[in-house]
Amino acid sequence: RGGPGDAAAADAVAAGAASGSSGFGRLGRRGDRGKGSGGAPSEEARLEAFGRALDSLALEAALSVRGSSEADWQFPAAMRSLGRLLGSRPSLQKLAIQHCSGRARVGACVAAASHATLAVAPIAHLNLQGSIMTEAALTELCKALRARGERGPTHLNLEGCVRKAHGALPALWSLLKSATSRITTLNLGFNGLRLGADLGAALAANPGVLTELDLGSNELGGEHAEAGVLAFCASFSAAAAVATGSAAASSA
Repeated sequence: RGGPGDAAAADAVAAGAASGSSGFGRLGRRGDRGKGSGGAPSEEARLEAFGRALDSLALEAALSVRGSSEADWQFPAAMRSLGRLLGSRPSLQKLAIQHCSGRARVGACVAAASHATLAVAPIAHLNLQGSIMTEAALTELCKALRARGERGPTHLNLEGCVRKAHGALPALWSLLKSATSRITTLNLGFNGLRLGADLGAALAANPGVLTELDLGSNELGGEHAEAGVLAFCASFSAAAAVATGSAAASSA
């Protein structure tokens, strides 16, 4: 919470609330709640008026983004607009949007922030841990990251994101198999993954790139072992051998 400058701003806004100026007059006229002793604005009125002033300033800043209208900052378009805003920051290298519900549309937000031609943010670390995604949102995100090619992330945390979006796994495997993928650290934990063949093939497609992998709390073992961890190992080994052989042939 702020220092003297914020307090002064709160006093100024609260004064406007009490006098009816600055568009906040109604905040100081809600019965006794808006006034303290001697008719001065109460602390509650001051804080409420200050909060509304900040909201107004935030909307004004948001609308300054090129191509934005007030409708762009209302549900359900707001998260995509936020993504465009984040993608416009040339110094943004790490982005974390964690533990959000599917309604938050995190996939659409990050896809917009990672747009191959419109976004300039060099996002290398992407942490979406615990943010639930729909199949459509995860597919859009994976396609956007793949389109970035070598400008894509090096660290990707999708723990818990895929749990309700298994229909989007082909798009994720395509991202990991891409020859331009530079993902070195990948977290796919807690996603209810059971089928290991496609996962193994995707992870082995770019040998020497991936250095850290988290598959914890999935369902690749136990009663699912044959189609899970055993299929993963077989597919991973075969794909790695093919990829290594291709690389050796190319160098020769």
